[in-house]
Amino acid sequence: MTLGASTTISSMASSGTGAPIAFSSTINATTAGVEGLIITAGIGSATFSGNIGSTIPLGALTVSADGGIHLASAISTKNGIITLNSPVILAGATVLATNGASGTGAAVLLNSTVNGTTAGAQSLTIDAGNGAATFTGAVGGSIPIGALLVSASGGIDIANNILTKNGAITFNDAVVLSQGVSWTTDASGGTGAAVNVNSVLNGTAAGSQSLNIQAGNGLATFAGVIGGTTPLGNLSIAASGGIHIAGNISTKNGAITMSSPVVLTGSSIMDVTASSGTGANITFFNTLDGTISEMENLTLTPGTGDIALGEAVGSITPLGVITFTNGTNITASDPITATSLTQSLGTGLTTLSGATLSANLTLTGSQFLL
Repeated sequence: MTLGASTTISSMASSGTGAPIAFSSTINATTAGVEGLIITAGIGSATFSGNIGSTIPLGALTVSADGGIHLASAISTKNGIITLNSPVILAGATVLATNGASGTGAAVLLNSTVNGTTAGAQSLTIDAGNGAATFTGAVGGSIPIGALLVSASGGIDIANNILTKNGAITFNDAVVLSQGVSWTTDASGGTGAAVNVNSVLNGTAAGSQSLNIQAGNGLATFAGVIGGTTPLGNLSIAASGGIHIAGNISTKNGAITMSSPVVLTGSSIMDVTASSGTGANITFFNTLDGTISEMENLTLTPGTGDIALGEAVGSITPLGVITFTNGTNITASDPITATSLTQSLGTGLTTLSGATLSANLTLTGSQFLL
C-alpha cells in the first residue's frame, strides 16, 4: 500500500467499539516524511505483517488498538513521531526508526507494554536519531523479548521493568529513570546476556528511582556517570560476567550493592550522600580490580552507612588511590593491593584483620581491628 496523502484508518466509525485492522504487505509513503498514518482499532487489534516505510519512509505513525499491536518487521519514518498507544506484541525482529531516508529523527513513544511471542526470540531495535525514546510500560513482562538496542540522542526515558531471555540490553544514549526499575537478561530460565549503558544514567527525583540489574552470566558495563545530575535510589547489580565501571556513581541514601566481580575502567567516586543525603551501605560481595595497574582510583563515601569489601581488592590489577571518606563500620577481610589506602573519617569499627595491605596506609577513626 502506498499513501497518497496522510491517512486515518479507523474501525470505530459511528460510535463503534472497534475491530481488527490488518496489513498483510508493505506500507510506504509517496514522498519521504510527508504522508503520515493513524490507525484506530478500538478494542480490536492492529497487525502489520510487512515493513512500513522501508522503501519510502512515512511521516508520523500513530497506532491505538486495545486488542494489541502486532509487529513483525521494520517501521521507518523520516522525522515523524512513532506513537504506539496500546500493548505491542513482537511477532518478529522489529526495528523502529524515525531517521529514515537521512532524517534527523523524532520521538518513539511506547505508551504501553511490549512483549515477544516466544521468550527470547524477538528482538527490538529503536533508532530515534535526535529524538527521545520513551518506555511507559514493562518490556518483556509477560513474554521476555530477545535483545533490546536503543539509540536516541534526545534521551531514553524508562518507567518500567525490562526483561529479556539471553538478549543483550544496550542503551547508546542518556538514560533517565522515571520510576524504580529492574533490568533482567536471564528471564524465563535464560542464562543471561550483557547490559550495556553507553552514556550517562540519572533519576528524575533525587533518591527516588532505584535500579536493579540481573544479567545472569552476562557483563554489565557502565561507560558514563551514574546519578551525576539526579542521584538514584538503590543500585544493585549482579552479573557473573563482570561489572565494568568507568565513572562516578551517586545515590541519595540508596545502597550500592555489587554482587559480582567489579573492574574499574576509570577512576570512580561512589557517593551515597549526594543531594544532602545522610548515607547508606556500599557493599562489594566479590573481587574489585582496576584495568591498568595503579591507575584507577576509588573513593567511597557511605556517610552514616557501612563499607564492606567481601573479597580481594586489586589482586589481579592493583588499584591506585583508595579513599574511604567517611562511614560507620568498614570491613575488609581479604588482601588489598593499591598505591595507597586512606580512611578520612570513621565513626564505628574499621576491621582490616584479614587483609594483607600492599599500600601506604592512613587511618582516621574511632576503633580499629588490624
